[in-house]
Amino acid sequence: MCACVGQYKPSTSLASPNADIVIPRIAQSPGLDYEVELVIVVGKACRDVSEKDAYNYILGYSVGNDVSHRPLQLGPGQWSLGKGFDTWAPFGPGIVSTSVIKNPQTLKIMTRVNGETRQNSSTADQIFKVAETVSKLSAGTTLLPGDVIFTGTPEGVAMGGKGAEKWLKDGDVVEVELEGVGVCRNKVVFEGVGEPKL
Repeated sequence: MCACVGQYKPSTSLASPNADIVIPRIAQSPGLDYEVELVIVVGKACRDVSEKDAYNYILGYSVGNDVSHRPLQLGPGQWSLGKGFDTWAPFGPGIVSTSVIKNPQTLKIMTRVNGETRQNSSTADQIFKVAETVSKLSAGTTLLPGDVIFTGTPEGVAMGGKGAEKWLKDGDVVEVELEGVGVCRNKVVFEGVGEPKL
């Protein structure tokens, strides 16, 4: 399971830190966006966890890109439609143990698109902190070992910018980075573009 704050993504949306982000034809219109996020990896099964005990169930942290198509996300009123396509949750390059990252709320976090910095912030600015996120998502729902939780993105996404040039396009390279974890680097590839028609 891949849970982003506010919606679930299917496990098929998960992708490796160097995999292409494949954009299906339904999402090749303007509105394709990036979201750098701290990723929590669950280490032990848990349900109804208190904020105080939440860290006991976390294996470690990573960084991911919560790829989103804003018209599909916001238009039908069902966020998962615009966020859950295959490969739309790349994360990595590794999972760093809680014994190494003792405080996940003090880390620099950023996004670059084709080398241009688009997001540059700190996990200290998260609205929902790590412990609160685990506690709320485990309320009445069992979280299992290996579940990944994308925790929300800072300002700087294309949706908040002016001009269509900020939306992701075929061939763009997106790098999301988290201090202490590293860089997840993925190329945007429009499915079917450039392929011969039969």
